Amino acid sequence: MIIADWPEAATYCLTFKSPMSNFPCHSCLVTRTNLSNIDLQMDDMTPRTHINMHQYYSQGLDKSVCIENTPNYFWELP
Repeated sequence: MIIADWPEAATYCLTFKSPMSNFPCHSCLVTRTNLSNIDLQMDDMTPRTHINMHQYYSQGLDKSVCIENTPNYFWELP
């Protein structure tokens, strides 16, 4: 568990930091228009897990769920 404010959590999770993005939440895939919906059902909230984010990334849909493509220097090391 990491204790952070919103910008730090967005940086850690590699999500866009703008509240105007389509999916501004760093922990789930709820659209910006549904963030204030108190009648949202559990089926409408998809958690951001490493598995589904990897699927979006490998399919080239990283921009559609507002994740940033950041190269990792350490993946290049032998």
